[in-house]
Amino acid sequence: MGIVNLNPYKTKDMKYVFYRTIKDVNQKEWASLQKNASIFLDVGYLKVLENINDEMRHLYVIVYQYDSPIMIISVQMMKISAYQLNRSAKGLKKKILSMHAQNVLVCGNLFSGGLHGFACKEEIDTSTQWGILAEVIEAIVTKEHNTKIQSIVLKDFCEKTSHHAHALKPLKYWEIKTEPKMVLTIPNEVHSFEDYLQCLNARYRSSIKKVHRKIEQAGYSCMPMVIDDEMEKEIYPLYEAVENRSTVDVASVPFGYLRQVSLTLKDNFQCYVIKDKESIKGFITIIKDGNVAVSHLVGIEYTNPLYHMVYLRLLHLVIEFAIEQDCSTIDFGRTALEAKANLGAKTSYSYVWAKHHSFIGNSVLKKLFRHISFDDIVDKHVYKKI
Repeated sequence: MGIVNLNPYKTKDMKYVFYRTIKDVNQKEWASLQKNASIFLDVGYLKVLENINDEMRHLYVIVYQYDSPIMIISVQMMKISAYQLNRSAKGLKKKILSMHAQNVLVCGNLFSGGLHGFACKEEIDTSTQWGILAEVIEAIVTKEHNTKIQSIVLKDFCEKTSHHAHALKPLKYWEIKTEPKMVLTIPNEVHSFEDYLQCLNARYRSSIKKVHRKIEQAGYSCMPMVIDDEMEKEIYPLYEAVENRSTVDVASVPFGYLRQVSLTLKDNFQCYVIKDKESIKGFITIIKDGNVAVSHLVGIEYTNPLYHMVYLRLLHLVIEFAIEQDCSTIDFGRTALEAKANLGAKTSYSYVWAKHHSFIGNSVLKKLFRHISFDDIVDKHVYKKI
């Protein structure tokens, strides 16, 4: 733990306290700012992240003004190679990208999509927020000189918050557009999955019912499942199968994560499986983050000829969960954009703000990110009326 006074030129009567483990953080002060922010900043969840990944280091900060907490910050530090950002590369290109690895400081969560790296008092204006955040992160980089942090990444911004973050530009941060998330807003009149179906145009409603029939005809069952050690042993290889197909894989959750998160988040966590009498064909986990149902991790048995139908049915289970939990929004995450658009989800572009600690490094990073491609999708009008 350490206490550092912030530069009085930029901030008045402020200081911050940093911690190397979440268990040392002042729990009451952290909770006072986290309660209106994301569950991904919850102390219990952050403890899980610390416990399950030895390659990732963590640092936590509480910022004070007049001895009152006004901001909490969570950062993750790990080595990331250029190949992890473009795993479709083959041959010589793969070898070259694998050789280019950097120590990266991430303000956010590499296992989730969203602005999950900090929270502050609502009355603090946005330009002041970014000034404080940037200064604290620079102080962390200086303090962590043995790690030799080369790049800083602030993630993940939506279009609105990224626009507000333009105050970071004079500090040599630059904005990177990333793959869009798919977000479904549940209509106010929907109180059951049947209500949702009735809101859809016939074509899209028929497609969903077809998936349900295929799953039933195959003799598969859909059910919630408690994750214990034995269950995680069965479903974790399905998660690995999905990760192995991803062209971008900065960080994968290790074995043990699912069980620990389910125990920690309790009613804010749900796992559904689709199985026959012999084995599980697919699973999906959901985290309830306020009034948002976040589709978190998914696993599929790709050797199953019906794997695509299984995946689609898992998406429907997320909708069922969200409606039952009175969520207003579903964050379906990235990938499979077309399938999610057919359910009524709309594209929500994400942005990160990045900075390299050398001019040459910034130039290289910009060129690298320009070569990361992602699919665009045209939003569809699936509802009879909005």
